[in-house]
Amino acid sequence: PSTRSVPEERREYWRRAQHAVYDASKGRKYVRDSLGDIRSWNVGNGASWQEPVEEDPPEDVWGVDFEAWVAALTEGRGDDAAADVDDATQRRLKELGYL
Repeated sequence: PSTRSVPEERREYWRRAQHAVYDASKGRKYVRDSLGDIRSWNVGNGASWQEPVEEDPPEDVWGVDFEAWVAALTEGRGDDAAADVDDATQRRLKELGYL
């Protein structure tokens, strides 16, 4: 999706990478992002429900360094992620206003 309509000062936020880990035994979701933000959520009350909690994630919850995780996901990709999308999909995304 394009960030052309997003004000310049907000683009970095909307283009950030995020990594979420769920701990079903505790009913928690932990999210970290490429801007350095880390948040914890209570997700124990059913589907599509969450509330923020003031709690640090366990030390070993991520299992991998953030930069290494992003590198593994983007390995072999150029700057143009659209190259992975076929022509018909790109046309449809344009029609919908995403490109």
